[in-house]
Amino acid sequence: TVLYNNNDGWVTTYVTGTKTATRVKYVANPAPSYFSHPVTDRKVIEVADIGGVKCEGWVVTDGGVDTKVWTYKGIPCKVEEGQKVVLQLTTIKEEAPTTTIFTIPADVTVKDN
Repeated sequence: TVLYNNNDGWVTTYVTGTKTATRVKYVANPAPSYFSHPVTDRKVIEVADIGGVKCEGWVVTDGGVDTKVWTYKGIPCKVEEGQKVVLQLTTIKEEAPTTTIFTIPADVTVKDN
């Protein structure tokens, strides 16, 4: 499990079970992503059931590489770059999480990047 917490002006990334986390200063205007390409640069592909929800699919070609992205309510659920899956959610829940799920354990060392 990877946890992201950005409620303090920093984005802290922690992999459950490790003893370190990293943080970077939150940037309000991130670099363009697969989802910000103009509509003319992306094509609609098949809908996919990922993590128990129906996700709309897009393919974006950049630098001669096709990247397929499936999203649910704007959230990336699966990303394939070329023939490689680089992200795939396994479970998607829409209920509000408990606040403790985003708490980094006290014995974890947080390093600034």
